[in-house]
Amino acid sequence: MRSPAAAIVWSFGRRHRVGFAAIGLALLWQVVIKLATIARGFPFSLDAPESFALVVSVPMSFAFFYLVAVFTFGLDGDLAARESLYPARMLTRPVSTTALAWWPMGLGTACVATLWTVTRVLGAWPPSLEVPVLWPGLLAVVQLAWAQAFMWMPYSVRGMRVAVAALWLAAIDTVALLAVYVTASEPVMAAFLVPQLPLAYFLARHAVARARRGDVPEWRGALVRAFRTANAAAPAPPFASAAAAQAWFERRRGGVSLPAWVAILLPLELALLWAV
Repeated sequence: MRSPAAAIVWSFGRRHRVGFAAIGLALLWQVVIKLATIARGFPFSLDAPESFALVVSVPMSFAFFYLVAVFTFGLDGDLAARESLYPARMLTRPVSTTALAWWPMGLGTACVATLWTVTRVLGAWPPSLEVPVLWPGLLAVVQLAWAQAFMWMPYSVRGMRVAVAALWLAAIDTVALLAVYVTASEPVMAAFLVPQLPLAYFLARHAVARARRGDVPEWRGALVRAFRTANAAAPAPPFASAAAAQAWFERRRGGVSLPAWVAILLPLELALLWAV
């Protein structure tokens, strides 16, 4: 490859060519329906929620989430891991940290913006639905940028990445739902969304720089050592049976995960329902 940009573009295209082809077919489906409606004058209407979901919202939503997974490298690693999700194979390339952060973000932004533009211009939207022109696409770009920053950042506690990303993106989604409810204007939403793009980029570049240094913060070790020191004088009693020992082991290993995730996600879901 003659440039870092060409190498990064080739790597995305090579690894995800099937998914990109599927998105292209979904966009082509939108174009064909629109052209057939215009050329032949078909009374094509998507006022029914089921028809609109089948033709527009479900395919485009899947396409957007797939692009988020691709350009955050979420398909290449463990989301709950403490280490950065930015692939180690790319961190060793002889290019600047700025290029490593910028090109995946730029390519992702271009793909998401194209997805929204084609869907907005050529999609078969219900005639009774007033769809904003600019800010939904800008919202998708901002969500991708923040997701990239959060996915590439190393964390001190396993699972913290998912919690931080869910909280922040859910807050942005709540604002967007409120904007739909109050029919906020395009300039107001642009003023809310545009300043977030440089902030997300600088955070993503900082995350890539930390990942390139192998910097993974460690809080758990200090907490475990402090806990063990505080409880060293009170040894635990022996287990009554092998089943009790196994139950204790399984509870220590993953018994807190379910109530913890419910406590994190349930308030967000209730808040979104309240906003709607």
